Parts: sequence; structure tokens; C-alpha cells
Amino acid sequence: WTRAFRAVRANSPADRIVPLAIELLPAGNHYARTFPGPDGVLREESDRWQQALVIKGLAERWWAATA
Repeated sequence: WTRAFRAVRANSPADRIVPLAIELLPAGNHYARTFPGPDGVLREESDRWQQALVIKGLAERWWAATA
């Protein structure tokens, strides 16, 4: 990511806005792994929203590191 961010910075105006879209696919797409809970109902292994926030934080840190 830092390599890509450096390339964007090197080839863009200083005030360039770079959007980052962390895609949270609908559960119906079977994107996340699921496991049966104690009641037998399938539940996602993790919280995809929290995972997206982690990725966002990493991207912000790596973007800042390329300044």
C-alpha cells in the first residue's frame, strides 16, 4: 500500500483527495466465514465493520507515512 500511496503522491497535485472504499459485502454474498452458534444459527466469524475500521486505520497510517 505504501508503494501505491507514494506513486499517487508523486503523480498527483498536493491537494489530491484519494478516496478509500472498504467494501462490506452483504451477508447474502457469503463473503464472511460463518459457523453455527450454540443455537445452530450460522453467525459470521468476525465483525466486518470492525475489520473495515482496522483497514481504514492502517491505510491512514500508511498514507501519513508517505508524506
